[in-house]
Amino acid sequence: MSTIVPPTTEYLDSLVDPLLNNTSGLAFVIGYVGPTFQNIYFKGNLANQFGQSVPLGKNTHFELASISKTFTATLSAVMGEKFQKGWETQTIGTYNGTPGFQIGAQFNSIPLSTLLSYSSGLPQDNSNAQDYPPDFPTPYTPAGMLGYLNMTNLQPSTPNPKYTYSNMAFSIIAQMLPLFDTSQVLPSFPRLMSKFVLNPLGMNNTFFYEGISIDTFPQGYSFYNSSTPYAVAPGWPFFDAWYGAGGVVSTPKDMITWLRFNMGLIDDKNDRALWNALPALQSQATNVLAFNTVNLGLGWFLSSPSIFPPGGLVWKDGDITGTNTYINFLPWVDTGKPSKAGVFVLTNCDSLQLGGIEVVATLANDVLLTMQGVTPPEDKSNYPRVFGRQ
Repeated sequence: MSTIVPPTTEYLDSLVDPLLNNTSGLAFVIGYVGPTFQNIYFKGNLANQFGQSVPLGKNTHFELASISKTFTATLSAVMGEKFQKGWETQTIGTYNGTPGFQIGAQFNSIPLSTLLSYSSGLPQDNSNAQDYPPDFPTPYTPAGMLGYLNMTNLQPSTPNPKYTYSNMAFSIIAQMLPLFDTSQVLPSFPRLMSKFVLNPLGMNNTFFYEGISIDTFPQGYSFYNSSTPYAVAPGWPFFDAWYGAGGVVSTPKDMITWLRFNMGLIDDKNDRALWNALPALQSQATNVLAFNTVNLGLGWFLSSPSIFPPGGLVWKDGDITGTNTYINFLPWVDTGKPSKAGVFVLTNCDSLQLGGIEVVATLANDVLLTMQGVTPPEDKSNYPRVFGRQ
């Protein structure tokens, strides 16, 4: 592989400046990591919903949307390593009926690993699935979700025959994780995330949406069905029942840590469970393919070098009202050495596209290719991304 080089500020400006186009209130953050360097690029300006300036910097908070799924998958693998060896082949039925977790028996045969590999047979959210009560409660709590699943006649498909992007799948396993460790009083999913993932990595400014302080949180914008951005409310009506699918809020500083960890550059020798989780997360977890070409890990999408030359791609994106996110890096778990390059992009707007592709995917993939000395293609139609919101 050719030498990995950092992108220049001038190059990043050339990507971002046309997107801002003198628009007030929008900002882009691009973090990048190489073998001997790391940096975070900031461009734009932010304000809260009352028009008061919000500093744009390493401690600014952004909703991660579906990148949260990589956190849920990591917590599952870590707790499985610690408390439930062989958890991947366990099924929902292993835990169904345990105090605090009672849902319909029609879900019992779903293997836990398929909940994280987008192959559980639960409804495809991006195809107008009605996988929630007709009288939808707001806020939608975990107890409300479990109650719905205990009374619904919703029938999942057989696990593993096809790719289905199900937010419900990640939300179900989030409510099962407290059952992995039966020796303790059942803590909440957010507390487990802090204890086993965020705190060991020193990600002290990462939490779930309930922790947002609205005065320092940037106003979000949407381009949905519009050529100009308009202000939108933060959050998502499914929170906090679906925290496992999309509830994490983080900062550029902490996202550099998350990127470095997943690239294999952070090894806590005092707690091997985190490190030991990475190979399973970033390896093919099912024979099912997404988009007929992309392999599926646990939480992550895996594009081979033949699909995304020259080096392939491990990636995940996120999109909810008022935020768009993307993270990618070169595959490494089979090489014995850390990943050579990785990128993340955060912005406080959604539905902004370039050539029909979400803009953060274009930015991240362009930068990753440039770091490898490859000129990005003018036609971005082969760039990987998930279709749909959240």
